[in-house]
Amino acid sequence: MMDIVKQYDDLKEIKEEINRFTDMLDSQKRLPKKNEIKAISKHIILMKAITNYMCNSHYQKCLIFDVLSTMHSLTQQSIRQFHYVFRSFIENYVRCMLNIDDTDDTGVNQLFSLINDKFNEHTDLIGFIYSKYSKSCLYVHSNKKSNSLVHLHYSEILHNDDFNEKTLKTTIDEVLLTLKKMVELLVSTYPNVIENSFYRRKQELEYLIGNKLYLVLLENINS
Repeated sequence: MMDIVKQYDDLKEIKEEINRFTDMLDSQKRLPKKNEIKAISKHIILMKAITNYMCNSHYQKCLIFDVLSTMHSLTQQSIRQFHYVFRSFIENYVRCMLNIDDTDDTGVNQLFSLINDKFNEHTDLIGFIYSKYSKSCLYVHSNKKSNSLVHLHYSEILHNDDFNEKTLKTTIDEVLLTLKKMVELLVSTYPNVIENSFYRRKQELEYLIGNKLYLVLLENINS
């Protein structure tokens, strides 16, 4: 009976944490797609627990900082700033997946080559993640293909909001889908790490990861 009560309390606490995070974002700017924002929050909590277990490195800390900064950037005005931190988040995710040492300075293209070689059965997931990294690079480096706005005056930068309703909704969906693909790759490649990250917290893990992917995780653990 006590185990059931504890599980219930654990789930209640994590739901409250998700609500607190979404409320903090709302205090900065009313974001659309609340269900998607909550789903993103679940993935962030999940990823934090997993990366804390996998590695306690500079890149792991940067990964969590970057994904939180990515969400904060949605409440701001610059889509270029969003892509700047989103790109950094993706890079640090790859470094964590490869367990790269803090002193390693391997370039990003080489990192993606390494992760492709290491997990060559999942090149579709890796290719998707790389495509999002490449897209962000277009914005960060002001490539004409990005269609980003060029501001000539500081006053325009202060008052212009790149995130209209349509762009903001699309970007939120993009963040959520990227996180889903990242978690899918983790489930496929590090199932035991995920399980151990949530030792005696299986109900919480299933809530965060979703029932469908949780069943895939169990299959991968037992295979």
